[in-house]
Amino acid sequence: MIFDTILICQLAMCAIMGIDNCPNAKQVSMENEWTPAYYYYSDGEGHIHYDDNQIIHMGIIVHELAHHVEETQGKDFKKVCIQYGGTKCDIHELKKGGVQ
Repeated sequence: MIFDTILICQLAMCAIMGIDNCPNAKQVSMENEWTPAYYYYSDGEGHIHYDDNQIIHMGIIVHELAHHVEETQGKDFKKVCIQYGGTKCDIHELKKGGVQ
């Protein structure tokens, strides 16, 4: 039931963000991961894996969808993430050696 709610929220945010090709979603269990979700793009399709054992809120969904928009529409991840209320929109800059 929780995963169904996540899917509904993802579909709603895809509509709000103007994403025609909403990424596939998969329910997974990831132990000891720093994030409850991750996005990947493969073979022309976007995928988001959600850990159903962790709390997932709209900010996380938006964060992952911003990766999708970056990959499929060439838009700036951070701008899209912030625009739609995503969480940790600058975390990838920090991992690349940006200023902390």
